[in-house]
Amino acid sequence: MPDIGYISQSAISSLELDSDNGYISAILQHPNNPNIYIICHLGGTGATSGIRVSTISVTDGGTLAAIDNALIVACTAGGGGDIVWVEVNIFALFYMKHDGAGTDGGAVSTVTINTNGSITKSGDQATLLDTYFPTSSGTGQQFVPGGIHVAGTTYAMAYVDTSADGRLETITISTAGLVTDTPLDNWEFETTDCRFPYIMQIDGSVFAITHGISGTNGKINTVDIAADGTLSDGAGGAPPIDYRGSIGVFNSRAPLINIADTYYAIFWGDSGGDAQVATHAITNAGSIGSRIGIWEFDTAGTIYYGNSPSAVVVADNMGGDGKVFFVSHEFSSTDNLKSFEISDVGVITGSFISTATLDSATAFSTVIAHTRSIYIIVYRGPDSAGSAWPTYADLWVKTFRVLEAGGMELMSDGLKARLETISDIARVFAANELPNVINEFPVALILPGETEYNQSFTNKIDVLFRVLILVAKQDNPSAYNRLLDYMQPLGGDSVYAAISGDQTLGGAADAAFVTKCSGAGATIWGGQTYLSTEFEVVAYG
Repeated sequence: MPDIGYISQSAISSLELDSDNGYISAILQHPNNPNIYIICHLGGTGATSGIRVSTISVTDGGTLAAIDNALIVACTAGGGGDIVWVEVNIFALFYMKHDGAGTDGGAVSTVTINTNGSITKSGDQATLLDTYFPTSSGTGQQFVPGGIHVAGTTYAMAYVDTSADGRLETITISTAGLVTDTPLDNWEFETTDCRFPYIMQIDGSVFAITHGISGTNGKINTVDIAADGTLSDGAGGAPPIDYRGSIGVFNSRAPLINIADTYYAIFWGDSGGDAQVATHAITNAGSIGSRIGIWEFDTAGTIYYGNSPSAVVVADNMGGDGKVFFVSHEFSSTDNLKSFEISDVGVITGSFISTATLDSATAFSTVIAHTRSIYIIVYRGPDSAGSAWPTYADLWVKTFRVLEAGGMELMSDGLKARLETISDIARVFAANELPNVINEFPVALILPGETEYNQSFTNKIDVLFRVLILVAKQDNPSAYNRLLDYMQPLGGDSVYAAISGDQTLGGAADAAFVTKCSGAGATIWGGQTYLSTEFEVVAYG
């Protein structure tokens, strides 16, 4: 069986979300529907060009579909920074608009996005509940802001002002999406050509801001943000609590990701377009330690400002003393997806677990976890003609599988993903999510069967899965006709063909085979008798 962190070598699903433009995107899972995602990005063309919000659906197995999109504000340049949930179906979109006309710079707009993914709008224009431009924002500011919820109705926004200084503002956003006209507090955290501010919560009222400085090393600042929006050093004095310079030359946003306890990894693209990661300790009180380790994990970058590595934690490693990271970053042709391990105390292994190719040309990617082993990546990719940077500009979304655990549960998830490629099956249940009652037909149920351990004198296992296909209740004998399509060796509804399409089950197994089908029969489930057939699938791991 492949290692934890193994990346599937092909995408589960691919979606060209915007065929006109796609630049610097933020993505958030809808808190009221785990299969709906919201994306804020630059998109469109001509009269529709500007900051846009799009919604997509992602099945449990990773299949993508576009739902809705709308214009937030017209502009020719800009991008999405962060999306923050406010209340029920109200969201705050932090973005940057730039075209030299009117008020430019960092901004926040609030919109309504329903649980089915529909956007409240009129024509192509989203219905904006409110829009706020920071007090020092204006023409000339060209870097996306960072936004975050602090407490109650208090929010914080890190942005670059018209003098290219870095500022942190706190504002109020009501549960109805209304933004106060004046900030609660304001702090200038950088006075020299600030770029790419990013903000995250460390603990309680302690927050960290990472940002770049043109041509020199980036910094980390920590600041105390009270529930009422007051900014301080944590003891009532002026911020910051602490800062650390000489991190690296940031030419992208530099997200901080917690490894364990007080240890953090920071990812960025440097001035040469290469990708870097470093580790630091940051206490819960905001004290920043010296750099623990650093690794330039990609040296083939080609896009200035384009290599914006985005990372998520996949899982603990097998020994339990480190984390496996999955990273997406820019590269011109191959190996722009990587996984590697960082120990719980910030030691970087400096070697890859797995690599894969996102696309032939990518930039400004953002990755987010969908399920335990399926990840969504939004990025700027090739146009319909396959043109490469700087010509290409389309917005793409893809899903990939990354192993976060071993054993039969992951094999079951991989088997579920293969069965979900059969469009005629209404629902597939993996071995760890079997229902008490069935309300959708046809349905596939994956049951674990006989398991053999320590195969070939290793820790490998062989698992026999039982795949039940239930088509209708027993009083509907004509439904037997539907079973024939599932039992065929070929065809769009063939179970045999679906599993044979990827016998590694997305990398979860060394190989998997359909060995036999029971033929037409009956299955009792939840006290009801259903017409059914059963397949035996052997997975070797």
